[in-house]
Amino acid sequence: MERVPHLGCITIADRLKMPMFPSKTVIAVDSIVICSLYGQLPRKRDPHQHEIQTLATEFELDLKTKTSLYDIFEGGKKNLDFNNPDKYMETARKMAAAMFRESSLLKRAGSDSASVIEWCIAAYAMIINPESTVKLSVIALGPERITGFAIHANRMIKKGEQIYELVGLMPKDNKTKHSELSCVKPNPSQNQSPRVERVLFGPIRFINHVCEIPNAEYIAITDTSAFSVAALRDIAAGEEILVDYGKDWFSDEVDGCPCMRCKPEESSGKRKAVEEDEAMKAAGIKESRRLRRQAKTQKKKIKRPAEKAASHDE
Repeated sequence: MERVPHLGCITIADRLKMPMFPSKTVIAVDSIVICSLYGQLPRKRDPHQHEIQTLATEFELDLKTKTSLYDIFEGGKKNLDFNNPDKYMETARKMAAAMFRESSLLKRAGSDSASVIEWCIAAYAMIINPESTVKLSVIALGPERITGFAIHANRMIKKGEQIYELVGLMPKDNKTKHSELSCVKPNPSQNQSPRVERVLFGPIRFINHVCEIPNAEYIAITDTSAFSVAALRDIAAGEEILVDYGKDWFSDEVDGCPCMRCKPEESSGKRKAVEEDEAMKAAGIKESRRLRRQAKTQKKKIKRPAEKAASHDE
């Protein structure tokens, strides 16, 4: 049976397209929430984790706060149920309140901080939901052999289908300095001036670029500050979702555009190298476990003759 967009997901996405937040709060909160939800925690052995690029240009998050916010999210995410949009949003609201109480950084982010935290939790949690159309992945990006986020299809996505989980939102102003990691110009049909570029936050910013052969495109939501994504062709399960950022996006880069279309050999080589690195790390963990088991077994073998000798002496 052919799968279709989850009705609960559509309802959640509709609620997420309406708010308008100040850029100062958005840039601070998005950076804190993303690093806490998806950032690397030393206690977790996961070769897929990496240091996340943030919208904030100056950003520091101590390990204690990061761990506390992560634990709040992990403790409640089972209640983020697509089948019950009201419960989903209420859970995000409760998580946001708990995170706000826990972090002085979030409290200093602005008067709208709690609402932006709630929006970020509700939006970013959609792309790790088992029932989502897409999923968050990690791949090699660019010529520097660094790992970065990507979005892959969880199922076949038909041409023209809207991918509701990949929501993005612009703040209502452009007053705050940001990293220019994710920017967009409003569409004339939206509620902001198309002449002024805005930062774009939300799961949509994890979509990577490819020149000329994208399988998806941004779509502006009329009379809002929101964007979504639609498939330009059929997208197979497991295929990466890619959009074309535009011909000027990499104009300031010395080596030009690093995408698979412009540098196919380099891109595939980097991805293969990261896959090999991850395999080696996984093998190293397995070998370490094997050696520990071997040492434990050897210890038991040594102990048993000693116990027999002690029994014989008695």
